[in-house]
Amino acid sequence: MFWGRRVTREMDPTRTIGVELNASIIRSACWGPEGLRQIPLQPPAEEMPLCVALHQRHLLYGQAAQAVARTMPHAICDNFLPSLGHSQQWRFGRHCLTAESALETILLHLRPVWESQAAPLAVAVPAYLSAGQVQGLARLFRRMGCTLRAVLLAPLGVAAAFAPALYSHLPSPTQNTSKTLVQTNQPARDLRQAPITVGIVDVDAFALSAAVVGLTPDTTRLLAFSAWPRLGLSVWYNRVLDAVADHCIRLCRRDPRDWPEAEQGLFEQLPYALEQCYAGQTIRWLVRTDEWYQELHMVPEELEGYCASLAQTAEQVIRQLTQDATNSGPLRALWMTSRASRLPGLNRQLQWNKSPGTRLEILSPSAIAQAAATLTAHWPPTEQPMYLDGTISLSVPGRLAVAGHNIPAT
Repeated sequence: MFWGRRVTREMDPTRTIGVELNASIIRSACWGPEGLRQIPLQPPAEEMPLCVALHQRHLLYGQAAQAVARTMPHAICDNFLPSLGHSQQWRFGRHCLTAESALETILLHLRPVWESQAAPLAVAVPAYLSAGQVQGLARLFRRMGCTLRAVLLAPLGVAAAFAPALYSHLPSPTQNTSKTLVQTNQPARDLRQAPITVGIVDVDAFALSAAVVGLTPDTTRLLAFSAWPRLGLSVWYNRVLDAVADHCIRLCRRDPRDWPEAEQGLFEQLPYALEQCYAGQTIRWLVRTDEWYQELHMVPEELEGYCASLAQTAEQVIRQLTQDATNSGPLRALWMTSRASRLPGLNRQLQWNKSPGTRLEILSPSAIAQAAATLTAHWPPTEQPMYLDGTISLSVPGRLAVAGHNIPAT
């Protein structure tokens, strides 16, 4: 009897996979000779929610797990990334997961997708993770058989990758706030001699976060960072669902939160509803149960009014962080990730209260994964993955230098 032997594919040195990993989602993009392309992790969706459902014999991942997030919240393991290295457990039935084991099962589920690309990974992680958590995460990737080239902080990588766009000929800030920021091919040596600062605002299930990054012709350095868990994405989602419930009670005297299937249906409509709110369109909600049905219509101003206190608080803490980190002058640009820009009212608050010389830009949904892939594409291979925790060196014109420290294999 002959046992099959697994064939390992050799890594293509001309290709790199950039992975964005945060408490909400995981997303991938591949950079190679054919250019940049997205890697759908749950086709046709390009991103995969970072959650696991424990209520069945076999674990469910991503969208399948989110389909029961409101009907069976006690069987959902989500928002576990900040708990790496801690003893917190999620138990249901026969399953018991820690943050490490939950991430391990997801990586094992996604490994065939990455192996088919035959390219090393560069992972961009939130800056709120500690150095110990990042090292544990890197060891977890390697234990799952993933070829890991580097781990970098997401705001640092985005600033280093897209900084040349600040000097290209872009429209004025008032005309470009709804456009997506695309990476230019302008090399890093074209940066002006004077140092500049940019701010990056992001949000995930754990917290709203903001970072200030300083850029010079030689280095990209993280100057300040802060995360506010009380302003995380789950807090905004709950506030929006409360607004819809209040609207439904006024209209038909029924609270959809009393029916788990109705709340689950509204939860699944949230991403599209926030897109409509961002675009200034009337938001249409469908509330369905086995007993009744209701169609709701809300204008964006109504939704922003319910979230006004969150948006104002978020703008104040972001403004305070940027003022403390940039004593010499205002930010050259304030970049919002696609997720952060969809929070009702936050985009408007930042636009109203930003400094006159600051441009407000919206990053594309795949910007962080793109930055991780393109930044590390030309790095020389190393035996151990690199961890870039505070600085990226641009010492060689037009090429990024490896400036960080190796992650030990043990």
